[in-house]
Amino acid sequence: MILAGDIGGTNVRLILADMHGADLKIIARADFKSCLYDDLLPIIKQFLHDEGGDKLLINAACFAVAGPVQGQQANITNLPWLLDSRELSQHLGCPVRLINDFQGAGYGLEVLQAKDVLVLQEGRHTDGGTRVLLGAGTGLGMATIVHTHAGYSVLPSEGGHTEFAPQDELDLALYHYLYNKIGRVCNEHILSGQGLIRLYEFYRDQPDTSESDIVRQAMTQQDPAAVISDAALQATDPISQQALEHFIKIYGAVAGNLALICLAKGGVYIGGGIAARIASKMQGPGFMQAFHNKGAMQELMHTIPVRLITNTQVGLLGAAHYAKRVTSNE
Repeated sequence: MILAGDIGGTNVRLILADMHGADLKIIARADFKSCLYDDLLPIIKQFLHDEGGDKLLINAACFAVAGPVQGQQANITNLPWLLDSRELSQHLGCPVRLINDFQGAGYGLEVLQAKDVLVLQEGRHTDGGTRVLLGAGTGLGMATIVHTHAGYSVLPSEGGHTEFAPQDELDLALYHYLYNKIGRVCNEHILSGQGLIRLYEFYRDQPDTSESDIVRQAMTQQDPAAVISDAALQATDPISQQALEHFIKIYGAVAGNLALICLAKGGVYIGGGIAARIASKMQGPGFMQAFHNKGAMQELMHTIPVRLITNTQVGLLGAAHYAKRVTSNE
């Protein structure tokens, strides 16, 4: 039996699962509020106690954490927790691995089903080809996924912090607007929840533009990025619509750049919470037009498979898949 977790600053999600081949059978699942606990171990103990305690035989565990992993330890962003895989292993009596949450999402690709993705471009899939994963959420995550003799291996990166590359006059205007506010402009400054807010402010601050009182008031009471995306999806606010359309265009351009850098013949996968939320707009022309717009490489760009991940639990599934690999290698 496998214990897997998705450990974030707001929620801890745990599952017990059996895995045969690529099939994952979830036996039990529970969500916990991170702020109510001083550490991960009390959460694990409560979860296992509720599901049978000593009757459970855990063969391996893996936790995908929202924070940096260094060796056998991990800090959780926005939580004063320091996780140590050796300590957890002693308490659980099985091998324990800690991986970054975006690595978890990368390994989760192995167990996704057709219903868990939207096809943005069919392309021509190459077996064993390099894959790339990127996802805008709180920040902008990127990873390269390469095929090895032991299956796919996820290589994390900090590619979200690479410089924003304007593609046209509008992008240049956005660049200068942001540079005057924050200095160096990286892709994460735009492709993130906060980035969508920056795009909204850019359009709001244009001459002869009138901001919606309804949207402005809603942003004081709710998550501003969610307010903007909802108003854009419902076509109730022109500024929000412009911001989201520009966001999607830049998203496509950055995805195309990553596909070229890694020659991602195994496919480009779009994850993160924002893409799933705005999936209907991501299926429009803006994303793929920007993805294709690579000059002499445009024909190549049409051959690369592009998928949008709609299953928001992909990181949790990936942690379970990685735990299974641990049992095979121990």
